[in-house]
Amino acid sequence: MSPLRRWLLRAAAASVIVACVTGPAPGNVGGCGASNPVAPANEHCINERFWKCRRDLAGGRLNESEYMDCLAPIGPACQGAMWPAGCEPSNSQSAACITLLSRSDLVSTPTDVLLMNNDDCNLCL
Repeated sequence: MSPLRRWLLRAAAASVIVACVTGPAPGNVGGCGASNPVAPANEHCINERFWKCRRDLAGGRLNESEYMDCLAPIGPACQGAMWPAGCEPSNSQSAACITLLSRSDLVSTPTDVLLMNNDDCNLCL
């Protein structure tokens, strides 16, 4: 291999390494200005209330008629829901609460006891 060709290969390899080291990272990895979007209060309200009713039905604390009565006020109660001032839970915090309420292995635990023993739904405290 000629010295010129070796030099060109080394220069090409060096430029690839420099480009990889100095180039931007994909996405906004660790960006200083990045912020988590705030979870929609209306959507969280609906999901939280639905799963509270659903888990009480699955746990035998409500019959079918009581379950329907539990579901009925959710829409009007959550319409225009807003987070309290200074409270901005992220989508992942909201999802953690809904996941806790929807877990089938915990339906035997009353909702108030479940919430007292887990902080996942204490979004604005």
